[in-house]
Amino acid sequence: MTATKYLARALTVTLAAGALVTSAASCGAMNESRKDKEATSSSSSSAATPGTPAESASDSEADGSHGATEPDDKQSPTSSNGSDAGSPQGIPESAHAKLDPTPLTAEEMKKGQQLPQDLVLKLFEGEYEQACGMLVFAKNGDLLRADVPELKSLCAQELEENIQKGEISSMPKEKIMEDSDPKRFTLHDNGDGTATFERDGEVSGEKLVRLDDGSLRILIEGF
Repeated sequence: MTATKYLARALTVTLAAGALVTSAASCGAMNESRKDKEATSSSSSSAATPGTPAESASDSEADGSHGATEPDDKQSPTSSNGSDAGSPQGIPESAHAKLDPTPLTAEEMKKGQQLPQDLVLKLFEGEYEQACGMLVFAKNGDLLRADVPELKSLCAQELEENIQKGEISSMPKEKIMEDSDPKRFTLHDNGDGTATFERDGEVSGEKLVRLDDGSLRILIEGF
């Protein structure tokens, strides 16, 4: 998976995630956008390999390195050479992040409760690079940050494109503030430098984490 495709998928999931959207309406619209994008990607992949089933055994063996790409990807999720689908290709070393496992402090938990609203406001106001600096992505044991110089512009571009397809950009700021009010969020401390978000009593798929540089981020998984 290339850096572009990785970020596009991760950020689409970010915007569709229950803890980060501002209303059920915008969540629905973004989920539809995600389905459309995945359907398009699937169609493109199918169209790109129409002759695969008709390949002879010798052809398959001769081109084994190409045909085995996906299986190898799934078997080597922690590979450092970027050859597997679980780990994105073209991601610079500087983008790899590490968690600080020290338990979160009460002050950090309080700041973390405010992060979803801060993120949504950054998106609403078009401050996409700053929004990228509030996120970290997890995939098969790898943690990646998109606010490094090599990826910051790409991350901002992907965020902007996804926002324009959704409803956040057209929603009144008052509505955004109301729907992302920190009082609607609860954090459950996991005791390992992470805490799980709850919005309106429902557990979301996101966590608050502290990186080893001391920054608090919203962790996005499951893409």
